[in-house]
Amino acid sequence: QLTPTTLPLADLEDKERKARETLNDAKQKVHDLPGSIRDKRKQIKDIQGRNAKSPETKAKKARDLNKAQGELQDLQRSLAANRKAEPKRRAEWKQLAADLKQAKRYQAAITKTETLADVAAKQMATANAAGDRGGWDAAKGRRSAALKTLQTLLAKA
Repeated sequence: QLTPTTLPLADLEDKERKARETLNDAKQKVHDLPGSIRDKRKQIKDIQGRNAKSPETKAKKARDLNKAQGELQDLQRSLAANRKAEPKRRAEWKQLAADLKQAKRYQAAITKTETLADVAAKQMATANAAGDRGGWDAAKGRRSAALKTLQTLLAKA
């Protein structure tokens, strides 16, 4: 019986999940920020439309206007940054997803080969108990081939 060999799939799955979440966050921001920008522009128009008669209300209007314009600029910068970063994040996620898929396929090949070697070992034991030299030789050949394949797979891993 061979000890099962495993690749660090959990690490790859973690990286892929984090990249997918980062991409989804960027996509959500690109989707939501135009609405926030539109709302902020409406707010600026409302502030500009206020009637300020006293010096205190004029000062408050100016403060509110400056604050709203600063927030608008921040929203616009955030939108531009997320639009620019989205293709890079998508490419990173696609690469990690492809790496994970390949690692899972490779892990499946290793597991299959280990299983074939274990089955051949059990067939060897059964043939030996039955005194079947031909069956034992055939099972030994299959086990040797499986172990050689496994050795090659593990060397490439």
